Amino acid sequence: MIRITAVAVALALALAAASLTVLSGGGQFAPPGTTLPTPIRVRVLDEYGNLVTGQTTQYASLLGTGAASPSSAATDAFGEAMTVWTLGPEQGAQQLAVQAGAVSTTLFANVGTPCSAGYCLSNGACCPSSAQYYCRGSCYVTYNNLLSAGCTTAVQGACF
Repeated sequence: MIRITAVAVALALALAAASLTVLSGGGQFAPPGTTLPTPIRVRVLDEYGNLVTGQTTQYASLLGTGAASPSSAATDAFGEAMTVWTLGPEQGAQQLAVQAGAVSTTLFANVGTPCSAGYCLSNGACCPSSAQYYCRGSCYVTYNNLLSAGCTTAVQGACF
């Protein structure tokens, strides 16, 4: 008696990029001209949800004069690519475009407003008096605002 065993192997090949998902790095705050603390990490999938490996992702500043380094990167075995974003010197929102094949997305980051030591932030907290900090909103800059906001001690929670 002869026994024959058959083994079937299915191989799924990823197609062109159909979706681009930001895994980390968007919506951060940082002082002007600095590198964001969390790298920008994206995942690329094809139309069936398969990871796309070896796909070139490109990064370019849309708003502000910041830059990504590297400005392009290939996705790895997990369909992921990463870069770091250094913000430009401009105040307010900055944008970074990410493209993989025909799909793209935009990330946002905010440059904090300079907050001199001891001034109150709009949420009532005070910047520490030991160094220059940046706040996520508008800073109060007059003595009357300091008193009306109830600031009596410097706390770092609202500053970076």
